[in-house]
Amino acid sequence: MNKHEAYGDIVITLKGGPIEANDALHRIYKRDGSLTPKKVVKEAKRLEKRLGEQSPLHPYFTWDVQEAAEKQWHREASELIRVFYIQIEEREVRAWTSVEDGESRTYKPTTEVMTSDDLYAMRLERFKREVEHLVERAKVFEEAAEIVRAAKRFLAG
Repeated sequence: MNKHEAYGDIVITLKGGPIEANDALHRIYKRDGSLTPKKVVKEAKRLEKRLGEQSPLHPYFTWDVQEAAEKQWHREASELIRVFYIQIEEREVRAWTSVEDGESRTYKPTTEVMTSDDLYAMRLERFKREVEHLVERAKVFEEAAEIVRAAKRFLAG
């Protein structure tokens, strides 16, 4: 269900999140003049102590410390996988490529993805979806109009 909120002439549609959570983010921004993940975590902890599960930010965080640590280790492992690069035809590319594996994602050597017709086609389709998403995001900025047109030509061809 989409929810709408007006900010001046701009109407924001929230997909899947309560307006109250977005309001909490706006309060942080107005109070501090900027919005960073570190500030959001600090505010979430403050609200958690005061309001517990009633906090509008409560459902967006893992409050069990061990479970949160596991999730963080998974993010760090993903970052580790993404730091390695290889040279292919005088271009530097990531050594590992994320691909769909059934209902989950896994990493495979980029050279394997590039030499497998199925994996290559799957990755190309994902890349196209990412470009489509980027085109939608870029529509907000008038200056990005030429980029949007070029991306649309790519997607059509």
